[in-house]
Amino acid sequence: MARSWIAVAVWFLATLVAATVTAVNLDGVSDGRDVASGAGAVAVATGGLIAWFAVRARPHWQARVALPLRFLPPMLLFGAYAVVVAVSIADDASLGGIDWSRWLRVGGISTLALAGLLAVTAALTPRARRRTRGIGYSLVGVNTLAVLGTFREVVSDHRFWFQYVWFVSPEWVPLAVGVSAIALYCTREITTRRASSASVRAQTVAHTPDRV
Repeated sequence: MARSWIAVAVWFLATLVAATVTAVNLDGVSDGRDVASGAGAVAVATGGLIAWFAVRARPHWQARVALPLRFLPPMLLFGAYAVVVAVSIADDASLGGIDWSRWLRVGGISTLALAGLLAVTAALTPRARRRTRGIGYSLVGVNTLAVLGTFREVVSDHRFWFQYVWFVSPEWVPLAVGVSAIALYCTREITTRRASSASVRAQTVAHTPDRV
């Protein structure tokens, strides 16, 4: 039940971010594209939520999708981030040159932090050590700063000292990826930790001699 509430919370947060960024971008310039982008983000989040409940309702599906669900979401999130950044870099190159100092100064460390968080998320299993989980939560803190900085930049145009690459199109993609990466790690960490505790309890009961 707790994991279902987490899934609903992730959906609500993704929808809220998409709606907020879309509303801010409605300035008379490419409004149709902005609305379509926001609607697309909500549709993806809704589809993911429906798929989550479909799998939860069918226990025999869970074993089949366990391995894909471990690696596919982190890969898709980083792929979305990498695509919008690569397209924007290509646009810069076509307009006369790439200012690498600008790209690396704004998004170098935050991009590494995002990639690290997604890698740790994919590596989490019930047998993961406390050090691995601690590294993951440290990266959650770093990415939370990047999310706040990016949100402030996109919404109010006020520069923050740490953020993702925001000067891409659509602007909301890095922000949505960051929020989703944090939610994905927290969900997987809680899930694997509970699975580990349940396994330990089961082994303890199995090795406890019956009292006569």
